[in-house]
Amino acid sequence: MMNFILGRSGSGKTAYIIDEIRKAVASGKRCLLLVPEQQTFISESMLADLPPSSALCFEVVTFSRLCTKIFAEYGGLIDSSASGGERDLIMWQSIREISSQLLEYGKVKTD
Repeated sequence: MMNFILGRSGSGKTAYIIDEIRKAVASGKRCLLLVPEQQTFISESMLADLPPSSALCFEVVTFSRLCTKIFAEYGGLIDSSASGGERDLIMWQSIREISSQLLEYGKVKTD
């Protein structure tokens, strides 16, 4: 399942995401954090204190890494001659096909 966390700056999105990731890792659930390419280092740094065993069930992925993971797991690796635009179209179609299973969250309440 994919969850979208939406809200204005300062509404607690990052704290909520980190808390949910920690809960998922503690219960052994598989968890991917999808971030833009430029956010990878920052996201990995925020979660650097997770136990080493969490690497078995948690990973920060970019759109291109996610695309590669999906093709490797479900349909073979994409030909290296495919352009970024072609990969984006394939990813968009995949997300569109599962859109009924995606959840969208609004503002996160913080105490």
